[in-house]
Amino acid sequence: MFTWFLNKRKQFQQQAFDAFGTPVMEVSWKLETFMCYGTTILLLLCMVAFSIFALVVAGGMAVEEGVGKALGPLAAGVFVGGVLYVVSYMTAAGGHKKLYVFTDGLAVLMGPSTIIEKWDAIETVIYEGKRIQHEDVSGRKTEKMDEKFIISVKGTAVKIDMSFTETKTLVRLSDTVSSFGLLLQANVTEHQWPVAKAAYANNEVVNFGALEVDRHQIKQGKATLPVAEIQKITVSGGEIVIFTLGKKGKQTVWKRVPVNQIRNVWVLLLLLSKCVGVQVEGMLAFLENFDEMGEQSVPAEAEPAR
Repeated sequence: MFTWFLNKRKQFQQQAFDAFGTPVMEVSWKLETFMCYGTTILLLLCMVAFSIFALVVAGGMAVEEGVGKALGPLAAGVFVGGVLYVVSYMTAAGGHKKLYVFTDGLAVLMGPSTIIEKWDAIETVIYEGKRIQHEDVSGRKTEKMDEKFIISVKGTAVKIDMSFTETKTLVRLSDTVSSFGLLLQANVTEHQWPVAKAAYANNEVVNFGALEVDRHQIKQGKATLPVAEIQKITVSGGEIVIFTLGKKGKQTVWKRVPVNQIRNVWVLLLLLSKCVGVQVEGMLAFLENFDEMGEQSVPAEAEPAR
């Protein structure tokens, strides 16, 4: 079984390399893979032990009480052994996780679930990130981003949890492109921004999940706000906060929307900034430097939306 998985993964890897060439980044889940393999081996040992036990019991009953009486334990042994084998198969499948980022596309190898697609095939990205602080024995504090992504490819959603991952930058494109999240969102934005901009220009509703935008209004659920009344937008603390003018002429919050409820958050910010003309505070430097023709330049201070 392990040989089959390894050969299958090598086949998918070669397919991705043949399609896109040399990867620029590799993401692996080494701890999760180790735990999955350990669990798989334990399950297989349990399967063998239970099967032997069932055979011994069935053999003893066949000698003492006849073959008919031994069929029950034998059937139970076959059933439980089969269940343990299927569970071990699924566990092993979950342990084969690998992700490759290429200049022209993305390859996600997660057991039987495999995606090898160009960037323009990835329709949406939903981002969720939170900062986690760790303190070592000396009292020194370090901070790490716990990131999760849900990407939609041809109608199929794939969740990528970056916890316990190891990222290797194989080909450095620049000194600033160093994280998978930045590469993913930058490349998807490059291809989805022109699509959203064209839809907006044609007076179509552009759907960003929790928010919808057209040339006249922004909408969350049943609540709507004319785009002309948007005073500013702030991006902080994992939320997008939309301000409008209150009754006394002071800025007031219209809606707070978690970033992880928004599809293609960078495209939304671009649309509101460049097409609607809304001021966005805490806006990514990436968006400030995004070329109108669709080619991005990523500045040193750029980072994924929080």
